[in-house]
Order: sequence, then structure tokens, then C-alpha cells
Amino acid sequence: MAEDQKLNAPLFSAAGEKRGNEALPASLFGAPQRGAAVHQAVVAALANARQGTAQTRNRSRVSGGGAKPWRQKGTGRARQGSIRAPHWRHGAVVFGPNGRKYDQRAPKKLRQAALAAALSAAAAEGRVAVLEELRLEGERPTTKSARSLLDTMGLKADTVLIGKAHDAALSRAFANLPNVHLRTTRSLRLTDVLVADHLIFVRDAIAALEELRG
Repeated sequence: MAEDQKLNAPLFSAAGEKRGNEALPASLFGAPQRGAAVHQAVVAALANARQGTAQTRNRSRVSGGGAKPWRQKGTGRARQGSIRAPHWRHGAVVFGPNGRKYDQRAPKKLRQAALAAALSAAAAEGRVAVLEELRLEGERPTTKSARSLLDTMGLKADTVLIGKAHDAALSRAFANLPNVHLRTTRSLRLTDVLVADHLIFVRDAIAALEELRG
């Protein structure tokens, strides 16, 4: 019985009204938990998002200092070769960052296993719901109608809506709502699944995501 509950999610109409339950595919929402794979995929995703462009000005980049500040001998002062040496004011920086790559390799099978494990955990925790169709009232979708849909569904916390394809009009309608994010089957990220309080899948997006995984 517990296993059956994991593979079912509440079903809502396009107006946000409860319509019963929707069966979820076991390939996406019934996968075994793989904590190590999820951790490795998240670390790789966060590392690959880093630009690594922090850069300091070393001796070759700092301007000035072409001539010795004073002659080598006879002044009584310590010999100096350049006013842009690291120990001078406005001098170069030693051992500072000069750009680096943080990229980590994350094989496709690892990413797929981690996403399936995260989706399965979300379904088991009751954070997954299915929407028959993502359609807002009126010829031009508005933020007010988007908020009304979420209120009817009883969603107040962080919510991720996953559709089959990008819709510019719907994206504009949901853009001003805090803690609400629109994703497609191709743009859905592992961190979205882990962080969101609610994952709302449009019905055709589930089949599209299953097909995308092969």
C-alpha cells in the first residue's frame, strides 16, 4: 500500500480544482534512493555553474614601474627594482587568483539516476501534483490569474511548474510571483526538485520527460 501511494499524485483541473489522483510512472517516481549519486550530481552542477573569472593584477598586468625608483648604490637605501613590486603601495598582487576552471564531469546516467531519485523522494513526501492543463483565463494571461490558480490549488510556498514546452505569455504571467518558477522538461534542474516545496507537472510534461530520458 505504501508503494502504491508513492506512485500516485493529486490531480488538478486547469482551473485548479481537485480531480482525484494521477498514476505516476515508476521509471521516474519509483526509483530507488541513491544519496551518493544525488550528492555528486548536485556538487557537479554547482561547480559547473561557477565562472571562475576572479583575477588579480600581477607584475605583468599592473601599470608603471618601468624604471628603477633610484640608482642601485650610493643612496643608503635598500635597492629597489620597480615601484610596482608587491611590497610597494599600488604594486602587484602575489599568489592571487588568476582565473581557474571548476568544471566537474557528471555522466548522463549519473544525472538521470539522481533526478529520478530526487523525483521519487518528492513523490513519497507528497510534494508532487499533476495539472491537467496549464491554461489561464482570458486572452492574455495575467499575474492575477496566475495567483488565483495557485491559491485555488492551495499552494503558498516555493513552487516549480513543469510544462512540456516554453510559453512566453505564461512565463510573463508567473514572473512577478515570488517563489514560483516555470520550467520545461529540458530546463528542469536537480536543485529545483530538491529545494521546491511543490512540484506541479502538467500532464503531458510527464510523458515528455519520460521520453527524454529514453
